[in-house]
Amino acid sequence: MEARPGRCPEGWAGSRRNRPRAGLGRIGRLVVALPETLWAPLTRGVYWTNQPHLKALQEWTDRWGPGPAAGRCAAPPEALEERARHAVHITTTGDVVRAALHRVLGE
Repeated sequence: MEARPGRCPEGWAGSRRNRPRAGLGRIGRLVVALPETLWAPLTRGVYWTNQPHLKALQEWTDRWGPGPAAGRCAAPPEALEERARHAVHITTTGDVVRAALHRVLGE
């Protein structure tokens, strides 16, 4: 499927009817197509970097349950702080791509 300048490829998931509109109180989305030579190391790096934190979060969930977002948390405040300390270290591929975009744009 070849894209023409100024147009999105047909069947693109971000077609006009599904695409959030940027602006006040709205979400803007950007689709980035990376070659395998960039995408593969990015996803592997994110996976292995997150691994110890995901393991700690899974152990926390096994002990305390699904957490406050699920509305069934029996954990004391100290345990919730521990969960937050682990959760803050999770990095997504989107975090990395957004950081790269901000760096390129000089923001």
